Amino acid sequence: MPKGTRIVRDNDTYFNYNTLLQDNALTREILFTIDRAKYVSELTVLGRTKELGNLNKQVLSTGTKTILNILSNPSDCFDLSECGDNVLKFLPRVTDGSVIWDVPCLVYCGKPDCNIEYRGKIYKDFYEFLCTVEKEERA
Repeated sequence: MPKGTRIVRDNDTYFNYNTLLQDNALTREILFTIDRAKYVSELTVLGRTKELGNLNKQVLSTGTKTILNILSNPSDCFDLSECGDNVLKFLPRVTDGSVIWDVPCLVYCGKPDCNIEYRGKIYKDFYEFLCTVEKEERA
């Protein structure tokens, strides 16, 4: 990890004060898939209970906040410890950003192309990366 990179472990607070919702297809997919929410504006979503109307982005789950933090703030490094499989499946689609993952549990759906730096080595093929991590876990 580059020197001076900030490691964010409190994704909720960081998101609430530093991340705006982006109006793009990936953000909309993340919001709906994880929280059944729909993008309204940089600060609001329409949640599962439509009768409540637009809600502040702070109501989103920690997992949603974490993946959106990574996408919106690539110069910081974000802790994935509170993310479930529903969030982790989006990780291979992140093309820029850093994460720290103390307990790896790899979920992958997609093309093998990636750009992952792990223990000083750059991986361009996700399956090669996965094999490396699995071998380390068995050792």
